[in-house]
Amino acid sequence: MVCAQTVLVPMGATWKFLADGSNPGTAWRTLDFDDAAWARGPAELGYGEGDEATTVPSGTGSVSHFVTTYFRTSFVVDNSGRYSGLSGTLVYDDGAVVYLNGAEVFRINMPAGPVSFNTLAADSSEYEPAGFAVDAGHLRAGRNVIAVEIHQGDSGSSDISFDLRLEAVTREARAMSAAHAASTARPAARQ
Repeated sequence: MVCAQTVLVPMGATWKFLADGSNPGTAWRTLDFDDAAWARGPAELGYGEGDEATTVPSGTGSVSHFVTTYFRTSFVVDNSGRYSGLSGTLVYDDGAVVYLNGAEVFRINMPAGPVSFNTLAADSSEYEPAGFAVDAGHLRAGRNVIAVEIHQGDSGSSDISFDLRLEAVTREARAMSAAHAASTARPAARQ
């Protein structure tokens, strides 16, 4: 199956981040939030693993770390109707919630229900990158914002990690793939 994908956010992208233990409420994940005062750096972002491209502040000491760190980046889509679906890959430690233009689109290793700046991840195990799918209906023509909150499993956790890749599948690719499959199908054998 031929499939054309467009990378909207690559691994290693530059992200804005807030890592100060404060409670930003819920506005931080919306499209129009002003993140001009936030720090920025390329992913992988985090601390404690030694493989970070950008080290984010961890907290007030070696025993107590910030529970939640917030990340935002934007990308532009000329024609949002062109895409039939989105797929992502998330590097996270310990838990995460992902938002696209303010709507929650993925959650992993987090309790159900509302989360805040002091909500702990379900546990503090190490995790492999997670794949996820997103309905392309969350995209809009023009500027889009993907926002991610990374949560610690406990305030004594020694590390966090974050990176994300987001790709879009074009409608034309699916249509072309179906037409190609139909044109190359073998006729049924006669009996």
